[in-house]
Amino acid sequence: MDGEASKRKTIEAITRTVNPYGCLVFLTETLELDQRLALTNLATQTSNAAVVVWKGNQQPEGWEYGIELVATGHGILGDRTVTPPQKLNAAPPAAPRIM
Repeated sequence: MDGEASKRKTIEAITRTVNPYGCLVFLTETLELDQRLALTNLATQTSNAAVVVWKGNQQPEGWEYGIELVATGHGILGDRTVTPPQKLNAAPPAAPRIM
């Protein structure tokens, strides 16, 4: 990809609901449906590919987004199905490198 779409950007998110398949987050940035992300748990420094599957309403905290993990069971969000709100970074994945 060329231009702005291929640049990596870090965005702080506030999680509202977390489960083994993904999370509901609030972001001040606008994302598109089907946009791919690298979701990082700041507490554990684990990361996984994810995709935006739902965009809700704009709230005082930001836009509501449903984020689905591409591969579940990797423990990025912890072993519990529900965790207290925590901060996650949602950043577009780096462009693939061909060697």
